[in-house]
Order: sequence, then C-alpha cells, then structure tokens
Amino acid sequence: MSAALLISIVDDDDSFRNSLNNLIRSVGFRAQGFSSAEAFLNSNQLHDTACLILDVRMPGMSGLELQRHLIDKAEKYLQV
Repeated sequence: MSAALLISIVDDDDSFRNSLNNLIRSVGFRAQGFSSAEAFLNSNQLHDTACLILDVRMPGMSGLELQRHLIDKAEKYLQV
C-alpha cells in the first residue's frame, strides 16, 4: 500500500467517524476524518484523497451534494 493513498471520511457523527478512521488505519491505510462537507472542501487533503466515504445526511451540504459538487468540478476541469 502506498503512503500517498488517503481515505477521507466525511461524517458529522464524531464517534462513527473516529471509529471508522481507526479501523481503516488498523489495516494499513492513511485516513483522515472531516466533520462536514465544507471542512473537507476547505482542507488541503482534497487532492490527496483516493477514496471518499460520505455520510448521506449531514447539516449543511449533504454527502450527495458534496459528490455532485466534486463531479461538476471535475467535469469543468476536464473541459478546459
């Protein structure tokens, strides 16, 4: 496993997010947790993330809205 690969977890439930983070790290992956979609988008981990685990229902931007935002951003980038 490459040290460069990062699994980002976006979930507003602290207990679940921390447990999942610990589980992923226990099998040798890098993991980083974020309490909201906005926190993930404002982080410097966006471009290092190889896998994204999203909570569907969160205050503010939902996991589905974050997924749509990232797809739209990628499509705009590819059209340039």
